[in-house]
Amino acid sequence: MALFQYDDAARQALSQSLSWRAASARATLAARSVTTVFGHRLLGWVPGTHLGMPYVPPSTAPVDQTGLWHYWWQAHYVDCLVDAGWREYITRQHVTGASLPSAGKLGARTIMTVGMRNGFKFTNEYFDDMAWMALASQRSAELAAQAKKNEKRERRVARYLRPVLHSAHTDDLGGGLFWHKVRDFKNTAATGPAALYFARTGEPERAAPLLDWLMAHLKSPETGLLMDGLRIVNGKTELVPHIFSYNQGPVLGIMLQLGRAQDLENAAELVHNIARHLTLEDGVTLKTHGHGDGGLFTGILCRYLGLVARDQRIDESARVTAEALIRATARNLWERRHETMWKKHHVMIFPGETSLDVTPVGEHPWELAQQLQAWMIFEAQARLELA
Repeated sequence: MALFQYDDAARQALSQSLSWRAASARATLAARSVTTVFGHRLLGWVPGTHLGMPYVPPSTAPVDQTGLWHYWWQAHYVDCLVDAGWREYITRQHVTGASLPSAGKLGARTIMTVGMRNGFKFTNEYFDDMAWMALASQRSAELAAQAKKNEKRERRVARYLRPVLHSAHTDDLGGGLFWHKVRDFKNTAATGPAALYFARTGEPERAAPLLDWLMAHLKSPETGLLMDGLRIVNGKTELVPHIFSYNQGPVLGIMLQLGRAQDLENAAELVHNIARHLTLEDGVTLKTHGHGDGGLFTGILCRYLGLVARDQRIDESARVTAEALIRATARNLWERRHETMWKKHHVMIFPGETSLDVTPVGEHPWELAQQLQAWMIFEAQARLELA
């Protein structure tokens, strides 16, 4: 039975819809807070550059995280800036702080700076990281083209990463993409975003077998959700059965992009399974995955739930459920926000977990990943109002 048919919490989430102005304003406040608190120039001074600082203050970074690059967090920073850039294009309202360029231009600047910070290259050891950067670069290029700006640099980055992602797609373990250049683990985290990138850039014949491989090998028979992956250990294959919210997101995206009849049915089913197994006790607020990389996971899922909610090819019950999940999760984070001053700017810091409050700075660092997660969710809600 569909969530919206029996769950009062879902109906309540939908009944508390915001006007597009209010939803957009919340997304803008998140955008300005993140760019103000975490945005910085490369090395702190290089003109014309921009990156997201992983932890604020930097001195509070966990010992095992100090000095780590967090390449894939930057990819999602770009994605958030692209989301905000689309709102700027639609509403003609500036989203980032007064001293910063438009969100779209700042996203393009971040892509360029990532290459500089990454040793003047866009490759690293992780194929999932590169898939996320390819997706973000491709979306940034589309935004620039829509706004009649030069998108050649972003398209070059995306095209540069394509053959690298191709190289990870092999027949080992029946298909799928390797996660790391060590090539002992094929997982949803790499296969999902890479397949979505292929589907969006004219390679459906490569994307479709990857989606089919995921559904055949990593769909949990108990929950219907996508599990983590298959690992090669001493020549044998071992299933890694962990379930993460973000792994469901790009799979929804591929299903919509390919649009085969079975894909659309599977997308509706996956949305209902997400509602059944990845929510808090209220049945409508999405669970989160804590600190570090996990701080991004549920934001990524909401980006793709937003695509489902606006896609008229999808069964109405799944669209309503996807919308309710976004709205309830956004409301949870908004109501528990922490407002403070940061270097003479009024900013908002959002909880990293839907079940916990914001930790005051000094006890634990503010993390870019968790703030990007909230920003993504507010952007997903704003797009529902602007659709």
